[in-house]
Amino acid sequence: MKAKVENIESGRLTLLLYPDDDSNECKGCSMESGCGLRKVDSITLNQSKETTSLKVNEFIDVEIPPHKIVLLSSLVYLLPLLCMIAAALLVRSYSETIIIFSAFSGLFAGFLINYVCNKFLSLDKLVVIRSMK
Repeated sequence: MKAKVENIESGRLTLLLYPDDDSNECKGCSMESGCGLRKVDSITLNQSKETTSLKVNEFIDVEIPPHKIVLLSSLVYLLPLLCMIAAALLVRSYSETIIIFSAFSGLFAGFLINYVCNKFLSLDKLVVIRSMK
């Protein structure tokens, strides 16, 4: 995906995203029109060694590698379910009410873990930036 460096200020880099209509990845994906990448218009990252040479209004290529997308989607969708199943299995010898309560508690714990990971997992570690020079 193409992006333009919009702002560089106090170690933070703001990128304005331009979705690629001619991207091979986008043409091969079944989500084409409902893609979340087309809904985001800008991202803010911490400056790293790779981004220190960037200048305002410079165009760059931004990419999230497919294996990281699979990892994140697994975290978001599977972790709460696994926590729910694990919590229910831990108390399977108790009454049905306790099992149901534990299952919902496990589901809540899974969503809470996702929330905490989202707050502390920096987007900088996921995004690959390449200069378009």
